[in-house]
Amino acid sequence: VVSVGRDTSEPLADACLLGGLLAYRHRQFALAALLIAYGVFTNEPVLVLPVALAVTRLWQMRRGQARPGLADLAWVFPGLIYLLLQVVQQVEVRGTPGGAADASANLTWPFAALVTGVARDVHRMSWTHLGTYDYNLIEFLVLLAFVVAGFLVLGSTTAPLHERAAFVGFVVAELVCASGEFWNSVFGDGRTYIDAYLMAVVLLLATP
Repeated sequence: VVSVGRDTSEPLADACLLGGLLAYRHRQFALAALLIAYGVFTNEPVLVLPVALAVTRLWQMRRGQARPGLADLAWVFPGLIYLLLQVVQQVEVRGTPGGAADASANLTWPFAALVTGVARDVHRMSWTHLGTYDYNLIEFLVLLAFVVAGFLVLGSTTAPLHERAAFVGFVVAELVCASGEFWNSVFGDGRTYIDAYLMAVVLLLATP
């Protein structure tokens, strides 16, 4: 996992995300729950993964394709940890819960901030040297290539259903609905979208 900057919480959370996926694939559900919970605790966007697990597991149960069991630890435990964190924040800070504050600051209408941010980068790009807006565009184009490739293999990849759902969830949460807090930033903040990139790579590696 490559990340720009000194903050180690995001690469650590992404390592936990990947470790959790691997543990889940090998049916090490307790380990998967611990890793995913730690990822959620250190970087809230990782919450998309347990949500994807919950949706797919409940859908499979509804269709009679699965039964409640240890596999559900991977989404129940991280969800409980997140709720506990919100309660602690509410009691200690006595203000808007962290989850609600993050959602209002970090999410917006689909494509609203994305289109504005990319248009600004194109308008301010340089043809003589690599500036901060040029780096933004390079990061965006690379990310876009992997995301498009991820969607193209969505039906043919051998990756489990919950991983495909997590990929879509991360794209929606971290790209499509991300606010100007991210899209108006400059060089170095492309790491914000790394979860969508990582899940795209996971799908591609699992494609024949």
